[in-house]
Amino acid sequence: MRSQELFSHFSAGTALVAALLVSSVVATAQTLHVEDLANGTELILITESLSSATTVAWPGADGEMRSITRGELNLLPDVEAVLAEQDVAPPVVVVTGGSQLDELRGLFARMFTGRPAAPLERHTTTLTEGTVDRRLGSAGSDALIRWEVPLPPPGDPRRSTVEVLWEMVPQIVESQAPGFRARVENDIGLLEGSVDPDVVDLRLDQLRLALAQAGESSRIDGARVEAARTRLEVRRVASLGEHPGAAEKMVERWLGGGVRAVQEFLFGIEGVTEASVRSAARSWLPQHPGRVAQVLPP
Repeated sequence: MRSQELFSHFSAGTALVAALLVSSVVATAQTLHVEDLANGTELILITESLSSATTVAWPGADGEMRSITRGELNLLPDVEAVLAEQDVAPPVVVVTGGSQLDELRGLFARMFTGRPAAPLERHTTTLTEGTVDRRLGSAGSDALIRWEVPLPPPGDPRRSTVEVLWEMVPQIVESQAPGFRARVENDIGLLEGSVDPDVVDLRLDQLRLALAQAGESSRIDGARVEAARTRLEVRRVASLGEHPGAAEKMVERWLGGGVRAVQEFLFGIEGVTEASVRSAARSWLPQHPGRVAQVLPP
């Protein structure tokens, strides 16, 4: 049996109000416990000290996500009833929310005795890069450029740095290619912007040039990096309070990169610096021509 000591993680977050604006700094704490049960199932508990609910999530044998969210009083019997219906034990069980570590560990150890964990199927993201896909949009609309880039795998120690870089990309390219918005969807970084249909190829060339020169941009400075890092940290901390979303997201992370991926999500953001972001802009970004989709009016 392998057991990791609890890791204490304290991060300064910012309260989000109505319009998702940062208004006041709050302190949040999580603890992480990882343990291999005797049957091969990996147990991951992420404790939120102020949470009033707990979610247990695991990958089903059919590939679909399974989860159950309950309060402290009925969590254990309801989890036992649901898992008793499973023919095989899951490869991983993730628990987020309130702390019932000893009770849950005992429950899973007892239920999974004699039930080997299901075979592990890792999730990988594949993206064919270097292509330009042209599609027809609605008449009279602007053209849309959508740039897709595969991010480092969830367990890669560069993941948080690259996500902070991606958060900053619209600022970095603004002088040459204004009006673009960046977001992350699963393991793909998306950059989208509306442009005049008459100059769509020119705007695409300008965007390519701006991304190629990103590593030398003066907009990668300490203040902007820290602002982007804080925004991403606030979103990560806030997402850990969602039920059942947080536990299900951690299962997906685990499937993409094991315990390292979970640790990277929880703690990797702390190590992001101006130097690491500039290094990613110089070394990681040029390696990825991405996949481009152009949506053009008929």
